[in-house]
Amino acid sequence: MPQNHTHDPSGLPGFFFQIQKYQETGREVHIFAKSICRTAACPRCDHISSHLHATYHRLLQTLPVHGKYTCLHVTAYKYNCLNSRCPQKVFMEALPFAGPSQVRTNALTALILAASVFLSDDGVSRVLSLTGGRVSN
Repeated sequence: MPQNHTHDPSGLPGFFFQIQKYQETGREVHIFAKSICRTAACPRCDHISSHLHATYHRLLQTLPVHGKYTCLHVTAYKYNCLNSRCPQKVFMEALPFAGPSQVRTNALTALILAASVFLSDDGVSRVLSLTGGRVSN
């Protein structure tokens, strides 16, 4: 299994993104973050690349902040894999807090799963809505 070789330029473990902007309304919180990494490992061959291809944007629901629905607007990078033997030509930077195609952060998913041990699907949905989360049952 490939290891994540993403470089952390901040020197602080786990700080791969920089908060650019924070907006709070009466019902919602929006946090805008941008990747500060400039290298990533190809998920297929594990080759490290610093050759940027493009940026991409993800919108992820995360744990409620101040009892409000909270979204992360993430700007990350796509890289070109320069390994000529690798069939993957372009790959997306992995997000440490959400898997590919996820619409929720890992932390919110863990909360939902933990609550579902004790509550019905409808109960989890209702409890999360009281705290600002939006999850269908």
